[in-house]
Formats: sequence, structure tokens, C-alpha cells
Amino acid sequence: MQQMQQEIQSLNDQVQRQTATLSDDERLRLTRQLDEKQKIFKRAQEDYQSDLQQDEQDAVRRIEAKMDPLIKDYAQQNGFSLILEGGPQMPIYYAAPQVDVTEEIVKRYDAKYPSESAGGGTTTTPPPKTTAPPKSPAPKPKP
Repeated sequence: MQQMQQEIQSLNDQVQRQTATLSDDERLRLTRQLDEKQKIFKRAQEDYQSDLQQDEQDAVRRIEAKMDPLIKDYAQQNGFSLILEGGPQMPIYYAAPQVDVTEEIVKRYDAKYPSESAGGGTTTTPPPKTTAPPKSPAPKPKP
């Protein structure tokens, strides 16, 4: 991509410097060549961006597939009725610090998938911040 960008810049500079001395046919040829290279470059950028987005989505899906059973197990073991993922689609305006279970979920993920979480070859994005409502307090025994 850098090489292609340098070629475009070089050709553009050539057209700019030699505009007064080039024949109309030569200027037209160079301008068309420049336009074609710019189109190819733009398509390559779009393809690269699309591939990058697809790779990111695949990585997130793989992590979510692993996180889902961990979060469900944690919720069942600790009596939670609901655990929410904070994010732009579901903003959480307030959550008490004691209901943030992210650290515990990350510990469980690291324990279950140690080679990936310890940097053993694959790079993963961190799991989403996860919060849950507080558990209902246990009824107090009567004296």
C-alpha cells in the first residue's frame, strides 16, 4: 500500500511539474494513469478495511463463544438474575462498584483458557466489562 501510495504521489508530482511542457496527449495519458492508480489504491484500502473488520468480528465471536458459558455459570453459582454488558448499545448509567463482576469473569476465562490469556500465541481483545444487579440480601433470622 505504501509503495502504491508513493507511485501515485510521484506520478502526481510529475504531472504537476511538467504540466506546461507536456503535450496534451501526454498530459491526458498521465492524468488517466494517475486516476487509474488512485482508483486501484482506493479499492485496495476498502478491501483492507473490510478484511480487518471481518477479522475483528471473528475474534469477538470466538471470545463471546467462550465467555458465554463462563458468565452463565458464574451467574447461576452466585444467584444473579441478570448480568449486563456495558457498551454503546446498552449504556449503564450507574452500577455500584460491588456489582461489577468483570474481574472475576476475567479470572475464570484466564483459568479456563490459559495459553490464550497469557499471550501464548493468539492475541485476543479483552472481554467486555460486565455488570450485574446486586443479589437480594438473605432474609435475617428472627430472634
